[in-house]
Amino acid sequence: MCGAQAKKYFVFLKRHSAVLKSFSFILLLRVVERLTGFVVMFVLFRMLTKEQVSEYSYIQTVLSICAIFAIQEFQNTVSQSVSRGFLGVYRQASLIALRWSLLGSLFLFGFAAWYGIAGQLRLAYGFVIAAVIFPMFHGLSHWKGLYLGEKNFSGFALAESTNSLIKVMFIIIVFLSYLTSFSKIDLKSTESWMKPVESQQALLIIIFIYLAVPAAQNLRQSVRCFRRVSKNAPVENGALAYGLHANWFSAVGTVASNLDRVLIFTFLSSPLLAVFVAAEKFAEVLQSIVQDLGATLAPKFAVMSGYTRSLNSKLKLFSFGMGVLIMLFTILALPKLLLLVFGESYRESIIYAQLLMGGVALNNLTTLQFRFIRSRLDVINFRKILVSGSVCKIVISAMLIPIFGLNGAIASVLIHRAILFVIVNNIMRKSYLNYELELQSKANDVAKV
Repeated sequence: MCGAQAKKYFVFLKRHSAVLKSFSFILLLRVVERLTGFVVMFVLFRMLTKEQVSEYSYIQTVLSICAIFAIQEFQNTVSQSVSRGFLGVYRQASLIALRWSLLGSLFLFGFAAWYGIAGQLRLAYGFVIAAVIFPMFHGLSHWKGLYLGEKNFSGFALAESTNSLIKVMFIIIVFLSYLTSFSKIDLKSTESWMKPVESQQALLIIIFIYLAVPAAQNLRQSVRCFRRVSKNAPVENGALAYGLHANWFSAVGTVASNLDRVLIFTFLSSPLLAVFVAAEKFAEVLQSIVQDLGATLAPKFAVMSGYTRSLNSKLKLFSFGMGVLIMLFTILALPKLLLLVFGESYRESIIYAQLLMGGVALNNLTTLQFRFIRSRLDVINFRKILVSGSVCKIVISAMLIPIFGLNGAIASVLIHRAILFVIVNNIMRKSYLNYELELQSKANDVAKV
């Protein structure tokens, strides 16, 4: 029995070796990104005050919302079209996104002016830096879709890993430059030497590094991609129109996913935003791993004939196994690891982090199924999921956070995940699995005749 199961397992690995190899590159990239990311968090959350951490996170949040103007949905569009042989979509999508990104810069300059008039100069200067770099940071990022569509996962992983390593190197250099007395360092007590730095310049330099390093990589990769993709490369009919339409739908999702931070910063307090950011970091890491698997599978999804029951069973099995691992990690390792990374002053973040991790564990299957829907260029169902789920999230967050504070923010995230699970599961059951049954029924009828 064991031998038969082992043989079946090895046959499965051999059959899906290409996918596993591709995912291994992406997984390696995320390991590098997350390790360097935690090093950065370890430094920033101890180097900066909670108020500075919240301002840094707030600028990142507004920047993420402004990514709507850079047509981020084009990355998925480019990936799917390129996987079908239409490389010309990349050139056109990139030029459109770059032009639209200028509107995002204008929006960020507006934030800078607002906070400048209000006398909050640190925020004003931070938004000026973001506005200047924004077109290169987001507008030139669609080379990633080209790499993924070509299944050049190693090249994609190398470029992104380089970004992470350079960023962490520069941030550590900035941190070391603000250590005033090395002779008093007690290596046994990080709390004694990694004290917050009351410096406006330190925060602005970190914001510049966070934006400038990926922006430089985007510029470099975009120049290379434009040189090798011919101006006469074929363009898939309807792909760009789908990307534009999908982007405005996903814009609602972008606002919904970032609204919590904006509401906490606006209606509660800066220190509470820092606590919330620390709590959601680990959940973001785990969620990104599942999303990366979906990105790896997207080119394969794009050429599949349909969503079969066999595929559904495999995704369910994978999601269940990963959910179990996430819950074990959440219970056994998360509390100590969170304190190690962020410090004792963020102890109250532990329970919030555990709740958010539980939400990720229960939503793995939803994430992969949603990626399948996107790979089919299914505008109708894509719109249903994003608009209905996001509108619910916006309403729930607006109702709960001003009244219940961080508890309301965590509740809104978990309720949103539950709503997405119901919507996506219903769509897959009615629009995809039933379609397979119709095909089987027609095949049986033909066979009878």
